[in-house]
Amino acid sequence: MNVITERMGEKRNMSTLEEKVNALMYFCIADSRSARKECRQYLQHLVTVETVTQAQERKNRIDTILMDLGIPDHLLGYAYLQTAIELCLVNPDALGRFTAFVYPTVAQQFGTRWQLVERGIRHAIETGWMRCDLDMQQRYFGGKIDPDRGKPGNKEFVARVCNILRSQGV
Repeated sequence: MNVITERMGEKRNMSTLEEKVNALMYFCIADSRSARKECRQYLQHLVTVETVTQAQERKNRIDTILMDLGIPDHLLGYAYLQTAIELCLVNPDALGRFTAFVYPTVAQQFGTRWQLVERGIRHAIETGWMRCDLDMQQRYFGGKIDPDRGKPGNKEFVARVCNILRSQGV
C-alpha cells in the first residue's frame, strides 16, 4: 500500500468514497503493474470492509427491532425471522413470493423444511406480541394491524420491519 499512501498523502480525513475514487484514479494512471495491483487490492479492501460493516449494521438494527417487539432470541423462529427480514431487505421482490421463495430459502439455510420455518416465525411473532407492551407495538406498527386478528401475519410483520429499516436508511 505504500505507493497509494505516498501518492494520496494523509487520508485520515477522507471519506470511504474519496478513498475509493483516489484508489481508482491512481490505478488508472499507475506507472507499473505492481502499482496497479496495489491499487486494485486497496480498492477491493475498501469495498469489502464497507460491505461487512453494512451487513453488521443491518443485522444489529434487525436485532434491536425484534428485541423491542418482545421476541425472545432463544426461539428458533427468531433466527428464521432475522434471516427472512435480511433476505427481503436485500431482495425486495422476495416479499411478493413469500411462501414460494422466502420460506424455502430460509429453510435451506437452516437445513429444515419450509413448513417448520413458517411455524417458527409465526410462533416467534405470537410470543413477542404477547410479551411486548402496547406502546412499543404502536411505535412500530401504529394502526396498521387488524384489531380482530390481534397480531400481524408473518409476511405483514416482515414487510413492516423492512419498511421501517428502509426508512432508517438501512
